[in-house]
Amino acid sequence: MHDELNPLTRRLPPVAELTVASVALMLAGGIYLAAHLPKPPPLGPAVGLLVAGGALTVLAVGLLSRIRPFAWDRFFLVARWALVAYLVIAGMLGFVFIYDHTRGATLGVLLATLVVFALDVPMVIAFTVARYEESPSG
Repeated sequence: MHDELNPLTRRLPPVAELTVASVALMLAGGIYLAAHLPKPPPLGPAVGLLVAGGALTVLAVGLLSRIRPFAWDRFFLVARWALVAYLVIAGMLGFVFIYDHTRGATLGVLLATLVVFALDVPMVIAFTVARYEESPSG
């Protein structure tokens, strides 16, 4: 097997690392905001973490989309079901914030943070599975 096709030895871009860093930023931003509730928190740090995490996610998606060959069928199979699970989790967390009367810009930043989080985790799970799957050449 050619080294570039061997899933155990081929070098891939740091998709997982970028995505995990984004998850860490989303968690830090969410914890920062939640720690200030029910008072309105200063949004600057949370927005900065959200923008940085979103940029890492966009970069990871860009790098991921350029990988050839790759087990895309396995990636999308895993990503689809993980996305369903994390959308439910993000939806429940969003409901908790709304139920606790979080409003305005604070709610907007929290919901945007949950969206990035709900996209990051399925992507890193699916990438981790698909990177070790033998993909068809070409």
